[in-house]
Amino acid sequence: MVITMVKKQEIMAKVAVRCIDPTVTPELAATVVEKFFETLAEYLKNGESYNVPRFATFKPVQRAARVGRNPLTRERIAIAPQKSVKLVISDIMKEYLNVEKPYLEWPPKDRQQ
Repeated sequence: MVITMVKKQEIMAKVAVRCIDPTVTPELAATVVEKFFETLAEYLKNGESYNVPRFATFKPVQRAARVGRNPLTRERIAIAPQKSVKLVISDIMKEYLNVEKPYLEWPPKDRQQ
């Protein structure tokens, strides 16, 4: 499987095209998406989860302190506790990604979560 990175401009152009309102430009779509992620980051930083139905749930997690090793010197080093985010994919999204004949459109209209 070859993994490719999609550029932000490509995604924003598709978002703008898919909007019902023809006045939505890729620049406006980019602003809206950026503001969404800024707001999501604030909620996660405050310890709140966020669920995007039929897609995934973003959950803040606290990683415990641990002992690691420097790979070059093999010296033991202390790794401080830190916050991170766990992304839990919904069952509908997993099914969409793994069936041989995926739904003709996303999100599937016949499934609710």
